[in-house]
Amino acid sequence: MNANMLNPNMLFRIALFLLLAFVAYLSYFGEVNPHTLGLLSDTFVFFIGVAIVLFVIPLGRHVFSLYLVLSALFGAVLVVSNWWHFQYFQSYYNYQSLNLGADILEASSAFGSFQYMKEAGYFLLLIVVLVFIAIKCYRKPSYPRMYYFIASAFSFSLAMICWFVIKFSLLHYQNLNISILQPSYLHPAHAFFISNDKSHNIGEFERGAVDYFSDMSLLQDQRKVRDFAKKSYNVIYIVLESTRSSLIGIYGGDDNLTPNVDALSKSLLLSKNFYANSNYTIKGEVASWCGIFDNNAKPPISKSASSIKNLQCLPKILAERGYETSYFHGNTSLFNSRDEFLPLVGFQNLYFPEDEEGSENLPKIGWGIADEYMYEYMLDTLLKNSKPFFAHFMTVSSHYPYGWDWGIPVPMKEYPNPKSPSEVFQNYKNAVFYEDYALGKFWEAFKKSALYENTIVVITADHGVWVFDDEQEKTLLQKNEEFFRIPLLIYHPDINEPIELTDTASQIDLPETVLNMLGITEYDDFFVGKNILQKVENPWAIMMKQGDIVVRKNDTICHVEGAGCAGIQQDCVAIEYGELLPDIDKLLRCQRIDGDLLQDGAVITELPPNPELMDKAFGLIRYHNKKVFMN
Repeated sequence: MNANMLNPNMLFRIALFLLLAFVAYLSYFGEVNPHTLGLLSDTFVFFIGVAIVLFVIPLGRHVFSLYLVLSALFGAVLVVSNWWHFQYFQSYYNYQSLNLGADILEASSAFGSFQYMKEAGYFLLLIVVLVFIAIKCYRKPSYPRMYYFIASAFSFSLAMICWFVIKFSLLHYQNLNISILQPSYLHPAHAFFISNDKSHNIGEFERGAVDYFSDMSLLQDQRKVRDFAKKSYNVIYIVLESTRSSLIGIYGGDDNLTPNVDALSKSLLLSKNFYANSNYTIKGEVASWCGIFDNNAKPPISKSASSIKNLQCLPKILAERGYETSYFHGNTSLFNSRDEFLPLVGFQNLYFPEDEEGSENLPKIGWGIADEYMYEYMLDTLLKNSKPFFAHFMTVSSHYPYGWDWGIPVPMKEYPNPKSPSEVFQNYKNAVFYEDYALGKFWEAFKKSALYENTIVVITADHGVWVFDDEQEKTLLQKNEEFFRIPLLIYHPDINEPIELTDTASQIDLPETVLNMLGITEYDDFFVGKNILQKVENPWAIMMKQGDIVVRKNDTICHVEGAGCAGIQQDCVAIEYGELLPDIDKLLRCQRIDGDLLQDGAVITELPPNPELMDKAFGLIRYHNKKVFMN
């Protein structure tokens, strides 16, 4: 190549082309997107970039330089920050998600385990160099402005062709409520401008879905498992962050990580087949308070607190009956907009010690105040109540990535800064061990307190964790089972012997169950969930995971089998949904389970797909998603 070919004009064109290409086509974690719609989205961004650049070039050096710096900065920040955001939240964000700012700042406490640090560094360095070369080599155009404007319009037309193809796919999956802003089919700059569907019109199909699942829960008889005394008992929810059943001894875990939970199971009510309804903490909380399915592939309804018009939840119901309602958490109240959302649910008192002056002197583990301190804080606070109360405590110490200083000896080898799946899994075991330890300390104090004789305690979890000891050997069915199955133990002052429930149940069943324990039965027809103390003909559960769902009815499990689907920390269902798939039924798979999937010996039988069951499940989710925003 001779010197004339590298004159400023040529360098200017090369730098501009490479800049636009790098920002557009290296957005998939530093690589070219391997998926059809992802590549098409990158092409859409590329042509939009070309169109705008061609438009501003003839406007002069200052306008061009300002635009190039701002647009390159905007694109680079969106791309790199979304790599990090996806690692922790499993989706990209859009302009409507800017109020997630507080959540993102909180998640920065785990920035040390960012998996794409090297790729991000190279990516940003390339952009800076190319922007510098383009501005330095800028020359006044020698062609008439009209030529640039015509070329800009042509490039914009090509971008619109890409946009229409992508929009067709997005609309299809938004209608199914399975659309999520995933890197497998959307460029971050493109995803930023995608609006979540805000339609709140409930159709006949969605109303029919409610009746469908209500009919599945018809009682075989009216006999209760136990005829509890109906008193104004206090109620405490203890929700263990990311604690799944597969590591708990009573459910088959063999590492002796949970001696306290195992001991409690010998005297409490224990549900053996209890499932999380979502892979998102606050969505699980909403299910356990309000008996509804929070948004599936979209941000939680708590992020739209100002638009909520129709919520009837356990804390609110009890508050109207004279209960004092309190929420405890070791993290900040800004996370997931809890400060605005929790009063709508019915919580009168919000206890977030991290928000208070002097919180820097409190013991911390990971994302917030240590669970041991929070248990003590909650118990001391509740002992001061002069009337019946409902309290919810969400633990935080066992939040991903688990490489914390636990302050106690832990059984597994510690990896302070996890990188590989095996290291994360070992740290996760330490987290479960600590959760059990902190719960055990609380229980000893609780038994000695005045609350022990008049308080119902519900011990469960928000969701599991998508990390496994033998990743390659497990099927999607087994991974889903480990991820979604969570513990449920209930202490009731009137229970003097262990009770084991084996029917399928989930978080949305808790409101009606607790209300019935308190003798409040007028809401039995309000919730689609069921009282787990009553025998039902077809026990069922619906589990949501970022656009995918799993439905269990009796011993039959149906799910979307998306080639190699994983969940948290991996491109999953969106890879399949993003390839212009015409019909979701093509991915359906149903299986009958004889035995326990968490233990050896379970027999799995393939069954024909059941589109009606899956369609009605999606319909029920959409019904709940819309209902909360209607008058």
